[in-house]
Amino acid sequence: MARPSSRTETIIERIETGFRNGLHLGGICSPDDMPNRTTVWRWEGQDVELCNRLARARQAGAAALVEQADNLLAAATRDDIQVIRERVHHLRWRAARLDPGKFGDKTQVAISGEVGHIHKLSDDAPAWLRERLAAPVGALIEHDLGPDDDQDDAGPPVEIFRC
Repeated sequence: MARPSSRTETIIERIETGFRNGLHLGGICSPDDMPNRTTVWRWEGQDVELCNRLARARQAGAAALVEQADNLLAAATRDDIQVIRERVHHLRWRAARLDPGKFGDKTQVAISGEVGHIHKLSDDAPAWLRERLAAPVGALIEHDLGPDDDQDDAGPPVEIFRC
């Protein structure tokens, strides 16, 4: 029997149900009456609404994976605890990838706004520094990089950066 390649609501609902139960696409599409997973990927690429619908189902499946991990730990015995821990670690890892906002390990902080500062010279700042800061940027670059700049009283060289 050939795999179906036409998209029906029944097939989409079965895929959604599989995702909500924590299954991956390969497991959902393994029966012969389901489309190949590349077909499902193609459908998702062609239809934004379907892609969003399946993404929500995947996120819901993350909670099912965490629940499955909790059940495995509750039923663990002294003899199989190491194997169970590995399975639980993998299930929680998958859940974090499916819904990083809820089950992810790290959070990212977004900062918006402007950061600025103003440099003010104190009254006892050296005169050469006051002159350099008051001069236009072009004059400073010419002065600091000029070939005949051998004045010792001009103070230390100043580097100017523009952002």
